[in-house]
Amino acid sequence: EKTIPYSPAYFEEVKQKLLGFGFKLITSGKVRDVYEKDGYIVMITTDRISAFDVKATISTANLHLSSP
Repeated sequence: EKTIPYSPAYFEEVKQKLLGFGFKLITSGKVRDVYEKDGYIVMITTDRISAFDVKATISTANLHLSSP
């Protein structure tokens, strides 16, 4: 496992190299891209935080439920 500090230029360079090696982009998002070739999966991630990676905390102290 190799961790490199996030750099948009480096991230773009890695993506272009994968495409050059024949990998197909499966999905792309704010913090991760997934590539596939011949059954191999490559996931490129950044250290940016996505809203989907953070658990929401909801206080129920003042929550009142009522039925009609």
